[in-house]
Formats: sequence, structure tokens, C-alpha cells
Amino acid sequence: MTDIYTNEFGKRVLVDLDYDISSATTVRILFSSSAGTFSATCSTLGVNTTVSGCGIFSAEKGAEYVVASGDFSGGAATYTAWVECTFGVTAKLVSSSFKFVVSNPGDA
Repeated sequence: MTDIYTNEFGKRVLVDLDYDISSATTVRILFSSSAGTFSATCSTLGVNTTVSGCGIFSAEKGAEYVVASGDFSGGAATYTAWVECTFGVTAKLVSSSFKFVVSNPGDA
């Protein structure tokens, strides 16, 4: 099953975390696959967000990343992703990881 195609961008990636990140000084999402690893700054959700089939993402516990052009242009792969939140110099919290599939358009 394909979650993202290699040429897609503008697609939202929402991650529901088990802790309040509203006071985080930085929130980053990291992606890793056989094609390489990259990270990007993401934002906290400003309001509770409901997604059909997924439920409610809490404003205080939700991180959002919008896929940028070229993010997954390295080719089809299974990616592992996780979120890291830094709270100044006092704490750094890391979420559980999750996997998703990136495919080339037209692949079965």
C-alpha cells in the first residue's frame, strides 16, 4: 500500500504524541530509509484536528509536517519516521517511530 508518491508535495503528515509539546522550543520530524535520512522542522497543531479514519489529533499533543517538493524524490522505499521535541536545555523528548511506504506513480 502506498502512503505517499515520490512526486507528491503539500500532503500533511500528522503525528499524535503522548505528551504536551505546546512549550517545545523546536519540533523536528526525522525520516530514514535505505535512500538516506533527512529531517525537517514541523509545527504543533494550533487546534484539535479530526481526520476521518484516524480520529482526533490534540492541539497540545499533535505535530504537523507538510511534505515539501523533493522530500521523497530519492525513489520508492519504506521510511521510518519519528518526532523529536526540544524544550530549551531542560529536556528532549523522542516519539515512537512509525513506518510508511513511498512509491513511484504507476507502480502497483
